[in-house]
Amino acid sequence: LLQELAAAKSDEFIGPSREGLVRGVSEAVTRQYGWSVGLVRALKEKQFWEPDIWKAIVSGWRHADLTDEQWVEVLTILLETTQIRSSVTYEVCKLLESGVGKPSHAIPTSSFALSIRVGEKFWDSCVSTDEVRRGAAEDWLQTAINDPAGDLLTFWLRVLSRLKGGAGEDWTGIPQQYKQFLNSVLDGSSYGAGIGRVLIASQLHFVFSLDQEWTIQSVLPSLRFSEDHTRAVQAWHGFLWSTWTEDLLPHLMPCYEEAFPKLHSEFGKEQRKQFCAHLAGIACHSSINPIENGWLNKFLLSVTVEERTFW
Repeated sequence: LLQELAAAKSDEFIGPSREGLVRGVSEAVTRQYGWSVGLVRALKEKQFWEPDIWKAIVSGWRHADLTDEQWVEVLTILLETTQIRSSVTYEVCKLLESGVGKPSHAIPTSSFALSIRVGEKFWDSCVSTDEVRRGAAEDWLQTAINDPAGDLLTFWLRVLSRLKGGAGEDWTGIPQQYKQFLNSVLDGSSYGAGIGRVLIASQLHFVFSLDQEWTIQSVLPSLRFSEDHTRAVQAWHGFLWSTWTEDLLPHLMPCYEEAFPKLHSEFGKEQRKQFCAHLAGIACHSSINPIENGWLNKFLLSVTVEERTFW
């Protein structure tokens, strides 16, 4: 196989196609786990680190029905094979994100600690490519869900969801080791951290259900323009496609009000529509009276005709 890969050309119509061989490798990995481990062993012995073949292997594992023991082996390979880390970041992030959320053959709870270690290493890879990916976005949420850092944040949140489900009434909040990572994302200055904040804000209702005190203290400030302008824009782009709840609303209303004057200048048209839809829902369905509370008057005086029309 390695000889054929070496001989195959990507730009010739006649002869073996490298793309076809790589695609076949990925399909074979999905069908035959034992063969994939043998291939990995051979590649490591020959110091063969070509990115496309390793991407094919990780993608094949992603679509395979791995047993608990095989998950341990796969995660260990990904943790220890440092030579491929930068070239398979996208594929590994997808593997972790889908692997923890599968209805069957998912990453077992017993391997969560190992999978988190893998996630931390590949988070470092995401951050190390910041300069290539850095830039503003018209829709931060769409950018986040298509970014490896976004896949990793989704993976972490799905791990917490499964842990909470397993704990049942014994759940006492987000474990400290998970808080440490999430806090590093919320406080971070990297592009990857910005992507992470978008995803966390988009799941505000969920993280509030995980840990109310932590959410109020650590997540809600990211919506405040007075704290950090860029982070507030990113967080709002995520949160606006989520929803408010009655329990969250007393803590959210100051954030909404602080955003009123920023709405036209800092939000795109779709985000402004969604913001106004949130306020309409709050006015119609929440326990806070928009007139007696005073927020409606502040809103109408702070925004342009376009936002009043959306409202």
